[in-house]
Amino acid sequence: RLEVTGWGLQYLALQIYTLSRFSVVALSTGACISLVLFCSYFSFLVALRSALTNLVSISFVFGVLSLMYSETVGVCWLIPLVTFSILVGLNMDYDVFLITGIFEAKQQGHANRPAIVRGMESNGPVIGMAGLIMGTAFCGLLFSSTVMLQQLALVMVVGVAFDTLFMQSMLV
Repeated sequence: RLEVTGWGLQYLALQIYTLSRFSVVALSTGACISLVLFCSYFSFLVALRSALTNLVSISFVFGVLSLMYSETVGVCWLIPLVTFSILVGLNMDYDVFLITGIFEAKQQGHANRPAIVRGMESNGPVIGMAGLIMGTAFCGLLFSSTVMLQQLALVMVVGVAFDTLFMQSMLV
């Protein structure tokens, strides 16, 4: 009988265990955020829209990551785990800025379309600038000699850019 032990096997077991629980973390994160949004805005549609835009944004980002690295060095197993919560938090932060602007315009008596336009006018530049600053902050890591840091930077830069330039401005 042969037994294999050691640090390498423990590391592999940690990867397998952690990745097997990732879907639970992702689903519970989405459910909790949707519940907070529903309780804050009293709208099922706002919560659903935010969850769907988050799903699209994160799927796009992880797709870009896979395209860039799956055929060469592979994607570091930690990157999706570490960046998921950060991206969800940033996406929801930008989303709340936008939704709040729209709701404020609705409370001022504007109809749906004019409220959306006013929300975009008042908070769109703030969202864009915040995304530009956050994306720029991670750009330096793209030039790292460590592949894991390059992957982290790629996910953060693409995620913030996609969410602030496309998702928030196009899919209100």
